[in-house]
Formats: sequence, C-alpha cells, structure tokens
Amino acid sequence: MLLEATRNTRLEMPIVLAAMTGVRRGELLAIKWQDVDFERKRLVVSESLEETKAFGLRFKAPKSGKVRVIPIADALVGALSVHKAKQNEERLRQGPAYADQGLVFCNEDGSPWPPDTLTKQFASVAKRVGMKGFRLHDVRHCFASISLKQGTSVKEVSELLGHSSPLVTLSTYAHAMEGVAREAVNRLADSLLSDRGRDGASVRKCEKLTAAR
Repeated sequence: MLLEATRNTRLEMPIVLAAMTGVRRGELLAIKWQDVDFERKRLVVSESLEETKAFGLRFKAPKSGKVRVIPIADALVGALSVHKAKQNEERLRQGPAYADQGLVFCNEDGSPWPPDTLTKQFASVAKRVGMKGFRLHDVRHCFASISLKQGTSVKEVSELLGHSSPLVTLSTYAHAMEGVAREAVNRLADSLLSDRGRDGASVRKCEKLTAAR
C-alpha cells in the first residue's frame, strides 16, 4: 500500500531501498552514488546523516561504527538506475542552482534530505493509507522479520542490519524466530503423520525410525 501510494513520487525509492536492504533512516539519507556498485550489485553503508540542534545536519559513522557491504537484488539495481537517470535530468534542469553532493536521496536542489522531514512525510503517507503509527523504522523491522522467516541465518541478518552482534538480532527478533521454529515442527509433524490411518503407513514409518536407531 505504501509503495502504491508513493509511486512516481520522491518517497518511492527511499521506501523501496529501505524495504529491500533494511538500512536505518540516517544511513539511507547518507548513501552516495559512489557507494552503489551497479556491476557487483552491492551497496556500501559507511555513513549516517543526523540532525541536531547543536550541529544541524552532519554526516557521521553508522550506529554500530562498522562499514558494511549489502548485496542488492537485480530489481533494485534496475530501479536505482532509473532513479539516477531522473536525478541527472533534474540536475541539468537546475544547472548551477543544484548543490550536487552525490547523494542518492536528497532535496530537489541536491542538498541533504533532513531525517525528520523524511519521517514526517512518511508518517503522512502511512496515515493516508490507513497505517497510522507505522514508522519508517518499521520497514527495517519488516525486512529483518521476513528475512528470518525465509530462512536467512541470524548471523547473516545481523550483518545486513549492522547490529553489533547476532545476540542483538536474536533479542530483537525472537518473535520471528519462534515463528520459524513453529513452522518447522509443523512441517515435520505433517510429514510424519500425513499417511496416518492409511494401510498402517504411519506405523511402518515409526518402525523404520526405531530400527534405524
């Protein structure tokens, strides 16, 4: 619903990239084109954009302090290519007025996109489509939960999210892991009991399992 509501707007690509990589808001707004490797299909996260009363907008190291490399899907590579072409057209139209800092996501004049402004714009769209209270950071949570439920290891998800350790990932997404475990035991039960009551097949399965011990 969010993607449909933001289609062909400035919010579409930031939401797409956040949903497909799990990057934090500040990291999203600090990505530069030099960080996008189209050939190797990967994204380097090395900075984060923050806004404070004392310093205003400034770039700093990511929350974990680690530089990380995130693989990106073919579909995202294509979408970023289209986005870059549109941005180039915008830069040419504005000429000298464009403050080019090489940012993938920025204001119309090329200047950094304030994090709080993005948050408010996202909240407005979420409310409009009936998702009031759904935050931009929740897109990151969705990425993590879905990745875990699809079988990605905790260690890999932890590295993708930039957590300090897999323990942080485990404690944050224990609910998702419980769902994976439940699905696994249900599949096993279905497999073992699917023939129950038909020609004694389930009994023979148990006998074979016992004999194998």
